[in-house]
Amino acid sequence: MIRVAHLNAGNLYGGIESFLVTLARIAASRRTQLDQLFLFAYEGRFSEELRRAGATVRMVGPARLSRPWSIWSAQRRVRSALSEFATDVVLAHDTWPLVVLGRGAREHPLVYYQHMPAGEALLDKLAGAVSVQAVVANSYFTSASASKLFPRVPVHVVRYPVLAAAKSSRASVRAALGIAPDELVILQVSRLQRWKGQLLHLSALRYLKSGRRWRAWFVGGAARASENKLLEEMRKTAAPLPPGRVSFLGERSDVPLLMRAADVFCQPNVGPEPFGLVFVEALTAGVPVVTTRMGGALEIVDESVGVTTEPTAEAVAAALDLLLEDDGLRARLSAAGPERAERLCGSEACLSSLLTVLERRVQGTGTRTAADRWD
Repeated sequence: MIRVAHLNAGNLYGGIESFLVTLARIAASRRTQLDQLFLFAYEGRFSEELRRAGATVRMVGPARLSRPWSIWSAQRRVRSALSEFATDVVLAHDTWPLVVLGRGAREHPLVYYQHMPAGEALLDKLAGAVSVQAVVANSYFTSASASKLFPRVPVHVVRYPVLAAAKSSRASVRAALGIAPDELVILQVSRLQRWKGQLLHLSALRYLKSGRRWRAWFVGGAARASENKLLEEMRKTAAPLPPGRVSFLGERSDVPLLMRAADVFCQPNVGPEPFGLVFVEALTAGVPVVTTRMGGALEIVDESVGVTTEPTAEAVAAALDLLLEDDGLRARLSAAGPERAERLCGSEACLSSLLTVLERRVQGTGTRTAADRWD
């Protein structure tokens, strides 16, 4: 049994948090060699979902870079919690928890889980000053920048595990959601961040030539001022479209059902996706994907399960038209999705890879080798 403590801010909910909830569910539902503790600075949807999954969550108190004393206090609580848990290894998820909470873990092997490519932001620069024993990256795209932060540290690629989709009748799910048999649903599920391409998606809908009845659903809640501003722009961009075609569903807890009901998943990123967990979730549900040719998405979406395109409204519209009009193509891509999702992100294989990396750190092994980047 390996005892792992996770460090996270706790006040956001996106791909990182969805991955950790899945990890908690795997550990709770199966006999695994993994015992987990989640240490957060803030309560929120994330901590609530983890507790529902049976995970142990502890708060170390709010901490802000502008208030050094709050950071010192949080680090003391981290140190105490790690000692009480008899922690074997600590995983810091993203730069904020690494910088703000990571120094409280200096008596334990500390691993940085890199969820985003390294950049030039202040937190990236501060993160490089923290001593870590290894980096785990969620994609080869993300891993390529790890050496900017930690040039002499082993780097391992371990994709997020995804659980198989629940067995449910697509027809009954669609009927419950009020979708007519002849309607086609285009779905986007993402945080309200501009690089996720919501505005490009909405612009593309205005170029659609398909004569099929279609509806577009956008899932994602606005909590920050920047998110509310983007949502308002999305509504304005959608205004010229026929009434009832576009729905903004906000934050939803039934995303697996929405995936099951959809005909096409479209997220035309205008900035590179570090990994693209939502694309794997769409494939698991048997939904073909339309996305743009950049970032980690290209490690997931190929011609067997979707369409990749240039980041222009006309190109995205052409890809959507192709799938809306060709029932046979849509069915072939749909059928291939679950197998590809399992091959890339099957829960057993991903969990095994992660445990192997963490056990190496606990055992104190790991001079960097060329093979380390491709675990």
